[in-house]
Amino acid sequence: MKIQTKTLMLLFLAIAMTTGFAFYERRSSTLSSQEQATEGKAIFSLKEDQIQTLTIKNRQQTLQFERTPKSAGSIWTIKAPKAGPADDAAVGFLLSQLTTGKSDRTLEVPSNRRQEFGLDNPEATIEIGLSGQKSHKLLLGKPTFDQSSLYALADPTGGDSLNVLIVPMDFRNAIDRPLVEWQKPAQKPAEPKPQPSP
Repeated sequence: MKIQTKTLMLLFLAIAMTTGFAFYERRSSTLSSQEQATEGKAIFSLKEDQIQTLTIKNRQQTLQFERTPKSAGSIWTIKAPKAGPADDAAVGFLLSQLTTGKSDRTLEVPSNRRQEFGLDNPEATIEIGLSGQKSHKLLLGKPTFDQSSLYALADPTGGDSLNVLIVPMDFRNAIDRPLVEWQKPAQKPAEPKPQPSP
């Protein structure tokens, strides 16, 4: 029995289309899972108004902030090292990182490798006090090899393994500032208006 060339061509075309469709489906599912991984996972499930206190400890200083109720909302004040009103923009940037910051990857490593990630003596520790006496802690370690992100630990525990997070470098930018940048700028006295001559 002899197969006609038209039949052979149709069979070849059907196989090629089926293979192409299978490849396309596999490729699109791989891309969507990569996109989900890129979106990242929230570090903490927090809202800004839940945060009542902040303590930032780094190698230069320890800063303590507290939310103070006010008739039209609330304001942040510095409690230590020097008491006074806090700069809204500086605190707001840090609060934004804590409430919306995401980790694009998590590495599960043995706890004896803590030093490799700079988490044995972290560059900074952020302690977050919430209403209801709950709290969170974030340890910031070394930068990643490409200097684009930081290694971090969220709410560390004393287990045999660590869930090391890869977090944006914006966390370092949010806390790596001198005390004067955390303080609310002093308002300049209003200049007197010139009096019209009689």
